[in-house]
Formats: sequence, structure tokens, C-alpha cells
Amino acid sequence: MSYNSSNNIIKYSLVIYLLTFKTYYVIYILKLLKKQILNQYLDSMNVFKLRKPNGIELNISSKEWLRDLEYIKSLASIKHIVACLGGNKINNIHFIKATSILTDKLAKAGISVLTGAGSGIMEAANMGAFAVNKDYSYGLNVNNFDDSYNNNKYYSVITKKNTYYFNILSIRLLALISVSDAIVFFPGGFGTLDEMFSLLERINTNMMQKVPIYFYNSEFWHGLVEWLKKSVVEIGSIEAEDLELIQIKNDINEIAKSIIEHLL
Repeated sequence: MSYNSSNNIIKYSLVIYLLTFKTYYVIYILKLLKKQILNQYLDSMNVFKLRKPNGIELNISSKEWLRDLEYIKSLASIKHIVACLGGNKINNIHFIKATSILTDKLAKAGISVLTGAGSGIMEAANMGAFAVNKDYSYGLNVNNFDDSYNNNKYYSVITKKNTYYFNILSIRLLALISVSDAIVFFPGGFGTLDEMFSLLERINTNMMQKVPIYFYNSEFWHGLVEWLKKSVVEIGSIEAEDLELIQIKNDINEIAKSIIEHLL
């Protein structure tokens, strides 16, 4: 073989190599672009964008919904759990003390306590159980609340993370009322009332089984129950029997005894 022939073969081989390399490189770049475009498309599909006529826009990620719903499954590992629900702005010493007495007794009986992880009644509930055993005190926090809500440090979390913040408030509400074996309502505001009516509605429509429900302090709850009897029952929106779910108690020890006897 002549020198020129050998040289030509080398040149051709080099050209073929370069072309092959360029082709591979182009294919690699195209795959990356395709993956990036696909991910962007999927991300856009995972967001529900709602725009109201007044210009307010709300973006809700389905990933957040799924993550919150997945977290609720972890609550199933708790054998006996009681939700204590009440206002985060309540600082009445009588209500605070009664809440702590209840959860102290429940924790000593081996019953866990669940709250919305806020201050006020929620912090008092967690504190009572936490003092007995931190593993009996749980809280379900939520994003986007102001700093005053998150002063409660007396609760554990179900996962190994330091804490978990629900992204969707309505799903946290669902978790609080749907996994509990009994629920105690203390004085509170709009959030507490929302939890109360959501619970009663789900039981009334057979979306969840009946559980013992207690309302502490008749002075606080009497007016609301009377309104339900005189106005809501009277027009036929609910039956009088529906209000039998509401057990109003002034003795916190009686509530504790009733829950312990029911669960153990």
C-alpha cells in the first residue's frame, strides 16, 4: 500500500469518526432538550391555575395535594388518638388549664393527642401530653400562617422530619377530623367553627363514621346550639336528632373518663 493510500484511509477514518461523534452529540443534545421540554410540560400540567374576574390568580399544585394526602396515611400508625381543637388566640387561664388537664389524663392512659400545632388551646393540649410523653403529642402544621401561630413547640411529628407543613388547609382539616377516635372542641374562632361544621357535615352525610364529640364549656357553646335548634332545625335544614352528636360538658374530668372508657 502506498503512502498516499494510507494517508487517505486515515483521513477518511477521521472524517467518519468526527461525523459519528457529531451525530451522537446532536442526538444527545436533542434528548436533553426533549427531556427538559417534557418536564416543563408535566410541571405545567401539575398546576391548576384559577383566575377570577377581579384579577386574583390562584395556583394550586397537584403535587402538593398528593404530598399532603400521602402524609395522612402516616397517621394510621397511631393506635388511639384524640383531636383537641380550639382557638390559637385563646389565653383564658381556665380554658388553658382545662385543656392541659384533659390531655395529661389521656396521655397517661396511653392515648395520643392531635392538634393543629398552633398556639393557645392547641399549645396547651400538646403541652399536657408532651409533659407525660412526647410520643403522645402530635401536631399538624400548615404553611402561610403568621409567626404567632407557630410558637407551639410541644408536639412531635409522625415522620422523621423535624416538622411537616400542610400546603392545603382543607386537607389538614380533613386529617384532623378523619383520623381521630374522638374529638374535643374548646372555645375558638372561625377555624374551630370550620372544623366543627365540617365534622358534623361529614357524619351527617355518612362520609365518615360517628365518633364521640365533646364541646367544653356550656357558656361558650350554648348560644350556637340554641341558634341551631331554633333556626336551622326549624326551617328543616337539619334534623333535631343531628344535634344529639353535640355533647356539651363543663367537667373536663368527665370528658377524659368518657374518652378513656370508650377507647380502652
